[in-house]
Amino acid sequence: MTTTISKTSPSSVSTSTPTRWDVFLSFRGSDTRYKFTSHLYSALDRHGVRTYMDDPELRTGEVLSEALLQAIKDSKTYIVVFSEDFASSRWCLDELVEIYNCYETMKRLVIPVYYNIDPSDVRNQTGSFKPAFEKHQTRSGSDTEKVKKWRVTLANVATFSGKTILAKRSEADIVDEIVDIILNDISSKTLDVARYPVGLNSRIKDITAMLSSAPRGVTKIGIYGMGGVGKTTLAKALYNELLPESFTGICFLANVREVSGTFKGLESLQQKLINDVLQSKKKFEVPNVEEGIKFIRERFCSAKVLVLIDDIDNPKQYESLVGSFASGSVVITTTRDQEVLDKIEVEPKFQYKVNELDDAESLALFSQYAYGSAKPNNSLMALSKEILLLAGGVPLALIVFGAFLSRRSEIGWKSYIERLQRNPDNTIQQKLVICLDALEWDDPKMKKIFLDIACFFIGKKKEAVVKIMETYYSYVDHNIDILRKRCLLTTNDEGELRMHDLLRDMGREVARNNSPDEPGKHSRLWVSSDIRDVLKKHKGTEAIECIIHSHKYEFYEDAIWNEKYDMETFKRMRNLRFLQLYCVHLTGSFEGAFEDLRWFCWDLCPLECLPPGFHPEKLVILELTRSNIKNMGELNLVFENLKSLDMSYSMNLSSTPDFTMLPSLETLKLVACKSLKEIHKSVGSLKRLVSLNLCDCVNLKSLQDSICNLRSLKSLNIFGCSSLEVLPTELGNIKSLSELNAEKLSVSKLPDSIRYLSKLVELKLSYNMNLKTLSDSICNLRLLEVLHISNCSILKEFPTEFGNFESLKKLNAMELNISELPNSIGNLSQLVYLNLCSSHHLKTLPDSICNLRALEVLNIGHCISLKALPEELGNLESLTRLEARSLTISEIPSSIGSLRKLVTLILSYNTKLETLPDTLCTLKSLEILDISKCEKLEMLPDQLYKLTSLRQINARYATLLKELPGISQLSNLKHLDLTGCVELLSLAELP
Repeated sequence: MTTTISKTSPSSVSTSTPTRWDVFLSFRGSDTRYKFTSHLYSALDRHGVRTYMDDPELRTGEVLSEALLQAIKDSKTYIVVFSEDFASSRWCLDELVEIYNCYETMKRLVIPVYYNIDPSDVRNQTGSFKPAFEKHQTRSGSDTEKVKKWRVTLANVATFSGKTILAKRSEADIVDEIVDIILNDISSKTLDVARYPVGLNSRIKDITAMLSSAPRGVTKIGIYGMGGVGKTTLAKALYNELLPESFTGICFLANVREVSGTFKGLESLQQKLINDVLQSKKKFEVPNVEEGIKFIRERFCSAKVLVLIDDIDNPKQYESLVGSFASGSVVITTTRDQEVLDKIEVEPKFQYKVNELDDAESLALFSQYAYGSAKPNNSLMALSKEILLLAGGVPLALIVFGAFLSRRSEIGWKSYIERLQRNPDNTIQQKLVICLDALEWDDPKMKKIFLDIACFFIGKKKEAVVKIMETYYSYVDHNIDILRKRCLLTTNDEGELRMHDLLRDMGREVARNNSPDEPGKHSRLWVSSDIRDVLKKHKGTEAIECIIHSHKYEFYEDAIWNEKYDMETFKRMRNLRFLQLYCVHLTGSFEGAFEDLRWFCWDLCPLECLPPGFHPEKLVILELTRSNIKNMGELNLVFENLKSLDMSYSMNLSSTPDFTMLPSLETLKLVACKSLKEIHKSVGSLKRLVSLNLCDCVNLKSLQDSICNLRSLKSLNIFGCSSLEVLPTELGNIKSLSELNAEKLSVSKLPDSIRYLSKLVELKLSYNMNLKTLSDSICNLRLLEVLHISNCSILKEFPTEFGNFESLKKLNAMELNISELPNSIGNLSQLVYLNLCSSHHLKTLPDSICNLRALEVLNIGHCISLKALPEELGNLESLTRLEARSLTISEIPSSIGSLRKLVTLILSYNTKLETLPDTLCTLKSLEILDISKCEKLEMLPDQLYKLTSLRQINARYATLLKELPGISQLSNLKHLDLTGCVELLSLAELP
């Protein structure tokens, strides 16, 4: 029977409110706690679903606790298990009322499950529900309204079609179906719309009514209006509204106007569209716009798609992204210019102008940000009306004004309103400028931080931005958080800084200092033409604080190696603090320049040494990556404040500086400096050094013994230093070291002192082809969590006390020449990941390996000498993935049936494997089974149909395979590969 689940009403707007729990599980404990509900909870947990499992039997008191009420509100989906005794519990009924309230107010998914009970008994309060309600009626006395509320709620929830569990249906099947529904719901591709979607419902109704007359073919919808009025918000809400329809592919292209103006911007948008629609694991790359257009037109002509193209200002942007999509496709476009919609042939009846909010809507939105749940007094309400007039119904202004005034005194409100009223320019952008100026009331540097981000750092990782900005400002992280709370910027799931384009444009306009055509008077330069104009024509002034090219690759394309800029222009920039240059020569004296510079990135610097007079005393970060510098040994001035030096990929660098001149250094990066043979012995003087990266310095012959004096060092990376034959004897003196990457060296042994690295968490030793032994001393590293020793080709054994790594979680030991593992490996109680792949001489696995109760992934593939698996393999109770391809085993131990959490089982290329145990069919979590090239395998177990989670069977060239019993009952099976199964006699109808 086809079932439907309660969905969002067509007239409502999903706001994608963040939730703490994916599922709230409501049930009557005495009926189902140890039966259906526990199985359902375990299945949800196995699939990573965050499930709040409430048990009314474990609570006391008459009223639902605040914590429980909050858990209900913080849940995205609700599963209510109705059972025979459900209605006898007042707590269950109160809980149900709260759940239904959340359904009504937030349109969240509710899945009723009828456990050995008829849905009509719930709907009509008959059957076992009737005597329960008679008792409630008697007990309630005067509280009849509450009982009435319970009845109404039960009747309403029972109208939602759900799942009915009867004796004739497997509970496991029902559990699987519910899990599928939940996974589909929580992986929704809806867009985040707005924290408070005021006024959206009526506008969505207008557009959907408009669409009811849309003819067959591709529907083009154009949404236009002034900046900040809510075009993107409305378009996202409409996009979400249309999602339940069946589309081949969907795509949201954000900030098209801004992105298309960057280097390769249109190509990146085409690439996103193509990859989102194709949904292929292999990502398609667009070489140029013309190729992108051709691909979209040729490949998507039969694709029914839903595409949102946000903020275009040129028809060419649209034409580069939209092809001849299939009938039923919908393309939503937003723009500030209605004329653009005419040019891209959006019919007038499908053009929708977003008007400002009316008075009631404006007050509702402003109040959410200004007061929250608090009730304002009459004075503030009167002031609010003045703010609403000044905001003019523009949502962005209402949000920014409200967030700024939140928790401020009445005097603060009046002062702010007066400043807004004094401004003769009535545009929203100018009013936002006043809001920006007001930031200086709290902190004079807050406005500067905002302007830096608006000009340079939108789309950049917050972590990287903070490192740069901390060279000049204090408490940057905290101040960015304040800007976020004031609704002046946001961060996305990738940790990137984002900002409304109206706020960005406003910030950049402020940075131009009322001199749009005179870049020398701007406080910040980010456009390549402005940067060249100032540097080439000596227009630098004290006004300029930062020069950072916003799209460096564009600069690369335009740069000319012999282009020269005179240092005199920089000397006039006395307030310059951030400077980023690419591929340029600086000529003249550096004396007296860069007095306030904090961050200097000069990529592809053509100089062979640091110039005389280069001494920016306040410099904190110096990046001279891919430079032509050969010698830094002549550094004769102390850089007191320098904390980070990056000379990576400077291929000609042969000497490092005397580090006593860099007493504050915390980070030193010399990646791939291939001419570097040694590090200056003074490196040991760097008492504050935390990170030293010498990766791929292939000619580095030795590490100075003084390196062992680095008492603050936490990370040492010497990966790929292939000329390095020995490590310092006293390496263990670096007590603070937590990460050591010593892969691809030429060492034959590790120093015994390594045992004293008591804080070491990660040790990487792979590809050390000359490493002969690992001494027992290494086993003293009690905090070690990650150990990589793969491809150490002459390493023949592990230390006997290997099990002493009591904190070890990940062991990568591929392609070793070991023949056995020490019994002590079974003591690694925290081990989660073990990779022994392609250890061709490994003959046995010790029985003790079955003691690894935390192990989730075991890879023993291509261990071609391995003839048997341990009998107690099933004791690995946490195992989710077992890769055992290309062994010489003939059978699988029956204990495998105890691996209740196993999801993936790879047994391919086991050419001697003859049978699979019947216990395999108890693996309820198994989703992928690979028996490809198992040439002696004739039959699969008779009860294969019990593998209810199975999605994929690969049996390529299992040439003797004759039958797949019960395959027609595998309802979740999506992929079946029987290529080359020449003996297969018949195949039942597939599910």
